Amino acid sequence: MWGFNTMIQETSIESYLDLSDKLGDKQKEVLNAIRQMVAGTDTEIANYLGYNDINAIRPRRFELVASGLVREVGKRLCSITGKRAIVWGLGGTPEDEIANDCLSSSKFNKLLKDILKCNDFQKKRIKEVLQ
Repeated sequence: MWGFNTMIQETSIESYLDLSDKLGDKQKEVLNAIRQMVAGTDTEIANYLGYNDINAIRPRRFELVASGLVREVGKRLCSITGKRAIVWGLGGTPEDEIANDCLSSSKFNKLLKDILKCNDFQKKRIKEVLQ
């Protein structure tokens, strides 16, 4: 999708599997959401999982940060609130860092601002194109 090599080191996979065996269901749910989204704010992650309250995911995200599986990758405007927020992404592999950098960049912030200015029809069309 991003045009870079997505090979993951065998040791990274082993580390992840070792840690993932120790994760609870809610932690796995949050980690998988971040992996599928590549990166997101707490509000975006909660919304992606169908929660209205960020406190439904924030404690698990905090635990994932403490374990090293998730890390802060930057700050940008949240696509839901329109406010500047911390962006969370996967921790560890060089591939994760490249993807996280792309999503926390100023170009992404500008694109997000432009999308927030779109009318409902334009937003619907953007969603269709991205799917």
